[in-house]
Amino acid sequence: MRAQIFQAFQPYLLATQNEEIQIESCRVLSNLSRHASCCDLYLQDNTFLKTINVVLDHNLRDLVYYTVGIVINISIYGKNVQNLLTIDGVNNASILEKLFDVLKDSNLEDMDLARVAAKALNNLQKVPDASKYWNEGLIERLTELAKSLCDDLDGIMVSPVFETVTHVLVGSGN
Repeated sequence: MRAQIFQAFQPYLLATQNEEIQIESCRVLSNLSRHASCCDLYLQDNTFLKTINVVLDHNLRDLVYYTVGIVINISIYGKNVQNLLTIDGVNNASILEKLFDVLKDSNLEDMDLARVAAKALNNLQKVPDASKYWNEGLIERLTELAKSLCDDLDGIMVSPVFETVTHVLVGSGN
């Protein structure tokens, strides 16, 4: 039955006429991806994997969020997760590069999306033979992004607003 639901909802991921249908279809497929049998079905379907890669480029936050959820679940429950890593999407960008872009674009403004993108990247670095799919440029970009996010967090922690709030909460020390 899950396979039938997958077959029924998969075409709607790229149905751009109605964004709500796209989001709800993705949400259903994300929920199904909590089952190993569905993850294995997803990993056998290159068209679906390419669709996932395309959807990660979308500007609808919820659509991207649920798609990253599918990637996380596939990385946890699926066999042959390498199939996901071998798929190239738009401009030959790998799923790893797309997840990096999601993480970079969400940064501190959308911590929930940043968190799931980081989790997906973390899970995919644990895939057998993962080093074949992680290129040096991507690792350098991730390192730079991490440094930038740390700098942003440091800036927030020492900002005048933070100091004022801390002063009010802690007191003037008198």
